[in-house]
Amino acid sequence: MKNRYLLFSLVAVAAIIVGYLLSNTTKPVAPAGGDAAGEQDTVETTDGTAQATSGKTKSSAKDPYAGRDPATIIRPAVEVAPEPEDVPEDPPTPEEKAVIDWDNLVDRYEEPLQTPPTPAQRAAFYNAFKKLHEDNQQESIARATNLLPDENISLLYDILFDTSLDETILDAVFSDVLNRPEEIKEPIIDIIAKDKKHPLFTEAAHIKNVTAPDPE
Repeated sequence: MKNRYLLFSLVAVAAIIVGYLLSNTTKPVAPAGGDAAGEQDTVETTDGTAQATSGKTKSSAKDPYAGRDPATIIRPAVEVAPEPEDVPEDPPTPEEKAVIDWDNLVDRYEEPLQTPPTPAQRAAFYNAFKKLHEDNQQESIARATNLLPDENISLLYDILFDTSLDETILDAVFSDVLNRPEEIKEPIIDIIAKDKKHPLFTEAAHIKNVTAPDPE
């Protein structure tokens, strides 16, 4: 009986020892954080010593200029996009050039001439007008009548007397002349009132009859 009790006691002690040994096997130790060079994970062994494991090296990006005197640092130049080159404008079309030439011609005669316009000057206006596209003629003649002074209005007479032109163009010039002084408009009314082929003949003849002095 004693032997049996002793055997049970030995088995119990052995079980306690085995359990103790199993509870003290290798345990991983959590990393405590490292510097830029990195740390290795360690484990605690049964004898209390630390043993290195194959932990991964930690890395972090560094400023390549850290620790240097800012005055000695030459950083790469920042590239600046080149400014776009000026794109040349397209040359004016023939229609646009005709308008430009007309406007320049009118601008030259904004100031009163010291002498009446010559036939050559009147012909220059007529020829410049004939080069205008029909879509630009109305606006161009209106600009001329607005800018030309009384002394220079006869520059438009060759245009006014051309019966082949559109009646709206002739009427624009004639209406402007009617708002000029008497010494300018009366001779023009007489000329048109005598030309039965002129589109404004009827209007001119009526004005002449209305404004004619009563016979004594």
